[in-house]
Amino acid sequence: MIRPRAGDFTYTDSEFAAMKASIALFKAEQGTAAAASGFVFGILNSDGATVDISRNRELVELAAPLPCTFHRAFDQVRDMRAAAEELVACGFAAILTSGVPVGGAIAGAEVVRRLEGDVGGRIALILGGGVREGNVGELRRVTGVRWFHSAAVTADVGEDVDGAEVERLRARLDEEV
Repeated sequence: MIRPRAGDFTYTDSEFAAMKASIALFKAEQGTAAAASGFVFGILNSDGATVDISRNRELVELAAPLPCTFHRAFDQVRDMRAAAEELVACGFAAILTSGVPVGGAIAGAEVVRRLEGDVGGRIALILGGGVREGNVGELRRVTGVRWFHSAAVTADVGEDVDGAEVERLRARLDEEV
């Protein structure tokens, strides 16, 4: 993920320069163990509710030929359908979203279902935000998306990835196919 800091998704010129430098650095590592297979980032305009098309397009072009995913900054945009169309035009391969600014994938499932119908054939939607073994089957049925993102963190392991949860998620998705 190319993100110079936590917080909002608007970046200063120096932060944007750091993002470009990070992409260039990872691309220079092609053929090594440190090589990137793609990039995840997202930049919004100063209003915090619309996509900064120019800067995102510049990063997508810099990252080429590696695929880019627009991260959950998408959940902050005012008009998701219009933003999704802009991201298609920018050349993004995917959008990571819960469909809502607060509440996670369960709360945003209907929004994501509509987006999948609108743009799903042109850009992959990756559903994230509270995706777990216990809800991934229903989320797949409701939204129609094929891709999911989960931190796979459970109370059993604290803030670390729970390997058993990853295995359960995979098994549940395999059952649903």
